[in-house]
Amino acid sequence: SIGLLIVARDVTSRKHFEQELRAQSYRDRLTGLSNRRYFDDEAARLQASREFPVAVFAFDLDGLKQVNDRDGHAAGDMLLQAMASFLAQFFRAGDRVIRQGGDEFVVLLPSTSADEAERIRARMAAALAQFNSDRALPLRFSTGVSVAATAGDWAGAMKRADERLYEGKREASAVPV
Repeated sequence: SIGLLIVARDVTSRKHFEQELRAQSYRDRLTGLSNRRYFDDEAARLQASREFPVAVFAFDLDGLKQVNDRDGHAAGDMLLQAMASFLAQFFRAGDRVIRQGGDEFVVLLPSTSADEAERIRARMAAALAQFNSDRALPLRFSTGVSVAATAGDWAGAMKRADERLYEGKREASAVPV
């Protein structure tokens, strides 16, 4: 006699749970933005893509340490959340807005030329002024912008964005004589 036993198990809920865990592993818990792990994976994916040029916006939130020291870490957390909110509102839906860690953020804009990136950067001051118009503690940040023309230029573009960010930070903190 020949027998046949068929066992079927619905793994839908397990797959949903696994997808949720993966999504959480790519999220910064405080801001809800993508995190450094996502950045690393997305950078590798973009470098293998045809989405060049890729504009890179590097950001550093100004005054976080002072706010933490003066008003406490809860106030600093609110400032980080405000930064995340501003960036998420300002940039396009397809742009990758990422909290690198601490007070550092990066936004990757696939298929964005240097001219487009400059136009976006130029619009930022007015958008920030509007965002700050009803805030007791205004949001301030430094930014550096660069464009990777090709995958081979990725590391260079990241470095240039950081250098420009810190150039701007030095110029903003320079005291006139």
